[in-house]
Amino acid sequence: MELIKDQISAHFRLSEFACDGQMIITPEFVSFARVLERFRGWYNRPINVNSGYRTVAKNKAVGGVSSSLHLRAMAVDFNLPKEYMEADPARQKVFCHNVVTKWEDECCTAGGFSQICWYDTYVHLGLSWERSYFEDKRRSKSWTM
Repeated sequence: MELIKDQISAHFRLSEFACDGQMIITPEFVSFARVLERFRGWYNRPINVNSGYRTVAKNKAVGGVSSSLHLRAMAVDFNLPKEYMEADPARQKVFCHNVVTKWEDECCTAGGFSQICWYDTYVHLGLSWERSYFEDKRRSKSWTM
């Protein structure tokens, strides 16, 4: 069996995190990738990374903040699953609560802090060594945390 050099864990490839063919690999990224892999095992559905590492130019182009964890390859954005999008507000709230709680647990286990931004169609998960936060950036807030 041929080894796939790009495969960094059971569910992720390094190229998924790259930005315009560029990537940084640091000990912090390795920690983040391990946390994300454990989370993915629990999540039990695909996580297709929309945004992982970002160059400074890309971060600026998409309106990212200058302190973005994407600049250090410590965050991912991915679309929310179809079952979330089609669920009623009460089930969406439970889904969000479960995701937030699990991500917080995984980051804490790794010795870090969870950073989460919840959008209408996607979620941002980050691992920080400095602080934890949760932001609800949905345009239509049919439920609150």
